[in-house]
Amino acid sequence: MISSKSAPTLALSLVLGLTLFLGLPLSSVAVAEEPALELAADAPSESPATNLCAAPTDLLAVREAPVLLAGSCTATADCWDGSHVTCEAQGTSENCSFTDSSCPTQRGYCWSSDEGFKYCPSCPCSAPSCDDIDGDPCGKPGTYSRTCRLGSNCNFRCICSTSGFYLCP
Repeated sequence: MISSKSAPTLALSLVLGLTLFLGLPLSSVAVAEEPALELAADAPSESPATNLCAAPTDLLAVREAPVLLAGSCTATADCWDGSHVTCEAQGTSENCSFTDSSCPTQRGYCWSSDEGFKYCPSCPCSAPSCDDIDGDPCGKPGTYSRTCRLGSNCNFRCICSTSGFYLCP
């Protein structure tokens, strides 16, 4: 049996023991929060006193600010003859584009903000020579012939003269 004199001492011992026991987890929580204070100290725009009062989500927002990284883009157009043209630029895909050859009407090319336009070889001309049309009879003066090739120009047309024959330069 415990004497009445030792009861207050025992109660005090229990309270101190319980305080120590409960104090250990609190001290480990304080140690666990220490890195968060270090993270806040890295932020140059805030003073350490301000960081001590910041909520954990505020500290994370400072650390997770988006950083834009410069990239590069490449655009390659396929040419009708099996070759390719390639353009490169710093930036995103908006800084590069391409169009493949689709002859006879579309000459391939690429474009980039750093290099400008680069073209595929011209589409081969399937139009007959204008020499083949020159002098052929035509129905109405002032009208034009079908498309013919004059030198490297594949979209040339001869004109019907008042004498009723196509004239080509």
